[in-house]
Amino acid sequence: MAEFFPRRRIAWHLEEPSVLRRTTLALVPYALLTGVVVRAYRWLVLAVLQPDRALLLVVAVVVGIAVLCAMAAGHLANFPLRSWKWRAPAFGALVAAGESIASVGLQLLGQERIGRAIATWADLVPMTITTLLTRVVVIAVFAAVLAVVVQLVQRGLDQPASPSSP
Repeated sequence: MAEFFPRRRIAWHLEEPSVLRRTTLALVPYALLTGVVVRAYRWLVLAVLQPDRALLLVVAVVVGIAVLCAMAAGHLANFPLRSWKWRAPAFGALVAAGESIASVGLQLLGQERIGRAIATWADLVPMTITTLLTRVVVIAVFAAVLAVVVQLVQRGLDQPASPSSP
């Protein structure tokens, strides 16, 4: 008679996602954290770099954009492409909110900068609007380009390999 039930039990366990993965899954806290990181990086660059070092400033801006896009990719990679249409702009807006929160903190410390000059409270609203527009546009364009790349890679993986001729 065939055994329908195995003699040994199989212990099933679900793997808990890492702390980093759990953080990237949550839109609001991860985007706000990204905003604080980006604003702290911006403050550090403006506080340390000398104005006569244009090449270093360009490199610092490129690194800042790369960090912003990498953190956006870290969040978007957890979700299907069709949800990126709203997630990317929402991520950008929340990044701007996180930057504004960090900006208020820096302003309270008297350390917020516009270029080499110390910002005033009157500068906060224009800075926030500019930050909101640039972050949403940068992340939306990055997400669109990334979505095209993902689609192309998925199509390439779905197509069967062509038979090789001897």
